[in-house]
Amino acid sequence: MTLPDPYRGHAQPTWDTKTLAALISAMGGVGASAPPSLTVADGRYARSPLAYFVDVENGDGIGTITTANNATWTKINAAGTVWANNGGGWDSSSDLYTVPAGGTYYCQALVRLADGISTSFNMALGIGPSLADAAYVQWNKYFTGAGGRCAFDYTRIAGFSQSQQIQLYCFQDSGAPQNITRASLQFWRLC
Repeated sequence: MTLPDPYRGHAQPTWDTKTLAALISAMGGVGASAPPSLTVADGRYARSPLAYFVDVENGDGIGTITTANNATWTKINAAGTVWANNGGGWDSSSDLYTVPAGGTYYCQALVRLADGISTSFNMALGIGPSLADAAYVQWNKYFTGAGGRCAFDYTRIAGFSQSQQIQLYCFQDSGAPQNITRASLQFWRLC
């Protein structure tokens, strides 16, 4: 069969009838029902990357949202504004994320300390199931100096099981309570 020449005013076909018939058959045939919901584990369909996504933030950089006492693991109050809670795992009253579907998650946080801290100290950040040191906890060194503004970012890629509860938390050893004035937190299920 000779196809029409596109330069004579005909558009070249992009599908032939055999390809269309094969596609219709693979999708269940003519009159088949719609594909299953993406919440059903079906390898034929890719999940939306936003099916399980949480984006929350709290604080204005001035007022205290969490006081981290000296030498104490402390959960950070990250839930002032909930920008996204796709999958429904975030609980603003407890600052806990209950994993709605097991898998690999990309987690990130940004935590700002009160301006003008005059003591150098260590500060740890973690996203995990318990308020404790672990291999995934990031330790930071805060040094005093001009400007007096400081924020720490934290990133973790981890596997979590369904219904596991995880949270953003910190530890500091300045010898006195330190105030956190702003925090943002995101969870994104990759697969």
